[in-house]
Amino acid sequence: MSKQFEAPVLKQLTTTDVISLETYSSTGRTHRTFVWIVVEGNDTYVRSVYGRDSRWYQRITANPQGAIDTNGGHHAFRAIPVTDAASIDRVSNAYRRKYKNDSSLSSILEPAALQTTLRLEPA
Repeated sequence: MSKQFEAPVLKQLTTTDVISLETYSSTGRTHRTFVWIVVEGNDTYVRSVYGRDSRWYQRITANPQGAIDTNGGHHAFRAIPVTDAASIDRVSNAYRRKYKNDSSLSSILEPAALQTTLRLEPA
């Protein structure tokens, strides 16, 4: 069973459109980027709209430790790649529900983005 963020954090992530995602370079330097985030069930997911070429995605796959910021605080996580088709489909449906009115939705549903689906688990 996967670790999950506490209920107040999940609730906030469910209603927050964009979050600040913190990743770390091989030299230990902190980098921040803004990403869309979804909660499916009690699990939290992100993906890269630019696919595997995205700098933040390359950093997070090299060092899966990171953090997200919410109004409730700073939350450390470990990024876990999602590779099974059924889970990727569930995450895509979560993106469709949450961002249905956003004109950029199709970008996060492209095959290159699907390959970058990550589950964020509290560290």
